[in-house]
Amino acid sequence: MMRFKDNSDIEEILPSWASNLANVELSKLSDDILIFPPISRESTDLSDDQLIFEFKNNKYRTTNIMGWLGKGNEQITIHSRFDDGQNDFFLRYMLEKVFDANIVNFDLSKGRENIFDLLPFLLPTYLENALKKGIYKTYVKKQYNDSQVRGPINIGQYIKKNTPFIGKISYDIREFTSDNNIMQLIRHTIEYVRLTKKSIKFPSNLIKKVEEVTQTYQLIDRNKILSSNLTIKNPYFCDYNPLIRLCQMILRHEKVSFGDDKQKIHGIIFDGAWLWEEYLARVIDMALIHSENKTCKSPIKLFQTMTQGKNTSYYPDFYVRNSLVLDAKYKNVTSIKREDRFQIITYLHVLSAHTAGVIFPSRTATDWKEIGELSGFGGNIGKLSVSIPQKLEQYSLFKDKIHNEEILLKECLSNLI
Repeated sequence: MMRFKDNSDIEEILPSWASNLANVELSKLSDDILIFPPISRESTDLSDDQLIFEFKNNKYRTTNIMGWLGKGNEQITIHSRFDDGQNDFFLRYMLEKVFDANIVNFDLSKGRENIFDLLPFLLPTYLENALKKGIYKTYVKKQYNDSQVRGPINIGQYIKKNTPFIGKISYDIREFTSDNNIMQLIRHTIEYVRLTKKSIKFPSNLIKKVEEVTQTYQLIDRNKILSSNLTIKNPYFCDYNPLIRLCQMILRHEKVSFGDDKQKIHGIIFDGAWLWEEYLARVIDMALIHSENKTCKSPIKLFQTMTQGKNTSYYPDFYVRNSLVLDAKYKNVTSIKREDRFQIITYLHVLSAHTAGVIFPSRTATDWKEIGELSGFGGNIGKLSVSIPQKLEQYSLFKDKIHNEEILLKECLSNLI
């Protein structure tokens, strides 16, 4: 196993299959690599031109991507640069928070089998993302045996079922239906996860939708569904494809261990910036609004009134109108960059806030550091660091320490609001 930190130079010699991934955009990677959040035409959380490895000036470098990659018996782990040591505690903790995954024995560094402990916890999020486009429908060949013929007669079935003639005729028909192999695969995966991971919570409205359109579900059909070619080419339903891959990976784990096919690269990777923002959203249970550009949730408008053009929506990461706006940054912020500074100043003015800044992970103390007061209409600009515990041997100690830092974080926010 090789281990690297994100956003860091790689000093070791990469395996050939890993070096071949350098400068390859995520959209062009093998379908066997599970990418989170799923790449979507409507998502700016993770763009399809992002890279896992960058090769520049004769040197390989990791990016914001974290997770696990493997081919055959070779494995690569990319963990957070804010983790100290060999334990991946910070990455593991963010995953547990974001996906509500209380995985006691999960350790990304201990091998591919533990990756499967995490996969079922991703299912509710993938399911919700796909079903936003509605229930997938396609043409399915179905057989009927009744007196209302609507398609070509199936002679074989007719002789088998209607000898002697009893007034019915067997025929085939192509129906545009939601009870198809895609929705059946999703139903089989939900039932499997319900049985094996009872702690996972599915939104009841989503489960009801899937159950309503898969009335013909039978456990005995699982292998047949898995062996069928399941890919959606319709661009409108492209968000179903990551869900399909995840379902197949979960169900096939019973028979196929991760990476058995030595010719394929397998893995699961996460965008560090997205993970950090989602982690903060779950920690901050105060009056801050978490604006999400992916789901178009809680936007702000730049103009109060417009005489021409379009009043575009903008999405500050966290804000309270007339009070505070914060931009989440997954990096060590020594000084706020020019573009970021102008962005938060704009948000501060539009929201009539008195304080704006960035919030970032740090090896130092959890603290708000004011940079200065703005000229003109006024307002304070600053940096809010969140301390990530270091040099701890046990995960339970890490959780205790970071819980204390989260308390300090909430205190800082209370003072700022």
